[in-house]
Amino acid sequence: MSRTFDRRRFLLGTAGATIALPWLPSLFASGSARAAAAAPPKRFVGFFTPLGSRPDAWDGPVGALTSLPEPLAPLASHASDILLLEGINYSTTYGGTQYGGAHQRGIGCILTGYTLQSGSFGGGNGAPLSGFANGPSLDQFLAQRLGGSTAFSNIALGVQNDADALPNIARMCFERAGVPVPAVEDPQYAFDRIFAGLPTDGKPSAVLLQKKSVLDGAVAEFTALGPSLAAEDRLKLEAHLSEIRDLETQLENLLTAPSCSAGTRPGTLDLKSNASYPALGELQMKLLVKALQCDLTRVGTLQWSRAGSNTVHTWASKAGLNITDTHHNISHVGSTEPGRSMMIAINQWYAAR
Repeated sequence: MSRTFDRRRFLLGTAGATIALPWLPSLFASGSARAAAAAPPKRFVGFFTPLGSRPDAWDGPVGALTSLPEPLAPLASHASDILLLEGINYSTTYGGTQYGGAHQRGIGCILTGYTLQSGSFGGGNGAPLSGFANGPSLDQFLAQRLGGSTAFSNIALGVQNDADALPNIARMCFERAGVPVPAVEDPQYAFDRIFAGLPTDGKPSAVLLQKKSVLDGAVAEFTALGPSLAAEDRLKLEAHLSEIRDLETQLENLLTAPSCSAGTRPGTLDLKSNASYPALGELQMKLLVKALQCDLTRVGTLQWSRAGSNTVHTWASKAGLNITDTHHNISHVGSTEPGRSMMIAINQWYAAR
């Protein structure tokens, strides 16, 4: 099983599920409790697109935006909602003792800020052998703080990451030093793991009905226990019941809200074909949005391709611009035309997604 989909919360189980009581000292001795106020949901979604952009296409004012740089032109209607940062310098990736090539160091550092460990992965061009990043990534750090009440602490999806060729050029998420979180690249597998038990035909699934039944029973039993408790423990039990009722509400939403039905399972696509790239990405984005709508997770990442991507973006071609070379090769042409325009066209295609 992928680490990405390890269940971090076992409160809602399947057959034979149980609901644990909080520690209630008055059943045995005295104690105290405080009810924690529920905070509004906070979410984090990270997107990776490969090979950067043309620096000379980003010239312009910073701060409050009235227009966007050329690579982000498709997002013009959202300019007032976008914050662009300048002066970001991943100095971790150069100077001192470095392992791995530039592409390996870039993707390994982008969400971690750490150098790569030494290891056995070759990076080409005489680069020292390398391993994975030497610390956790931002998404995993946030998942520990935002994902405790959801079915999945985080969901990591990918589009043709090609990790078999060179693993550490295709991994940006890390649970801890040296332990990558693999992105799930198959939309069908992702659908089956994320939405197991959600209704697909407008009718509640047996799994969700069973979970709701367990919660209903727990509420009744715990409520009956209340009169036998000391005042302080009743407060603690009430706080615990409030959490269970919140879970009941979440389940009720899953059982009744059209937006939280699983929908249709994705069809079969060639996971390796260059021509499948746009369609695979569309499916993965829809799955991630659906998971957020249903509050199945609050932390997600989507990794398009990998560092040093060899995707051929034929779909980004337009009048006078015919893209037939790999993204990697195009990224090395500098300011030479038509390569510069091709690079910007690819950036715009990603921005439009």
